[in-house]
Amino acid sequence: MDTAFLITGATGNLGRAVIKELSARKVKLVLLARNSSNLKKLQAENQNVIYYFSYDLEDTSHIETIFQSCSSQGILLNGLIHCAGINESMPIQINDTDSMDRMMRINLFSFVEMGKYFSRKKYTAENSSIVAISSMAAVENPKGMCLYSASKAALNSTVQTMAKELMTRKTRVNAIMPGYLEQKMVNEKQFLTDEAVKKVQPLGLINCSDVAKLTAFLVSKDARYITGALLPIGGGQII
Repeated sequence: MDTAFLITGATGNLGRAVIKELSARKVKLVLLARNSSNLKKLQAENQNVIYYFSYDLEDTSHIETIFQSCSSQGILLNGLIHCAGINESMPIQINDTDSMDRMMRINLFSFVEMGKYFSRKKYTAENSSIVAISSMAAVENPKGMCLYSASKAALNSTVQTMAKELMTRKTRVNAIMPGYLEQKMVNEKQFLTDEAVKKVQPLGLINCSDVAKLTAFLVSKDARYITGALLPIGGGQII
């Protein structure tokens, strides 16, 4: 069987950065995102992408089909990098239960389900690694981001619990907590000006490639003793 790393949210800015970084290290990849045409294009551009699967992680009831499909292709996964997630400003005054449900399904529940099936021997190898992309919002709790912060704080707790439970298969589970990233989402919607960023993040916007480099380290043998870690890339937020 081929071994490969599964990347969720593969067509986003951070997902693409992780693809680029792991491809440079000759890692075989399986990509997951909603848009099949974008996934097909990424596979055509990168010979290290051996398979892709189109799926909306808001639907948490059929997540095992992702793993079943990989298995049917002769792929035994030895890594999961969970980049998928949504980030929406939702002040308490305008919060609604549908938004709460969607945020938690995509940012948390899908990861729990992915971890459930990743833990099964028929789908994954021993000595595997899981990296979840969390956020500094989990500990900084910015205004207007109650749901997002809560989903990422819960994700952090899940990562540490999962790290304990998957120890029997020597599967390591860690999270990275980036601050404000330098990406189109921030720049085009103008969530933050450079001046506003520097007030909360003195070192400025963080490049996705830097998060990808830490991700690549965490899934490598060099990080074989690191599990249950919540690693901030905060640009000075928590000093």
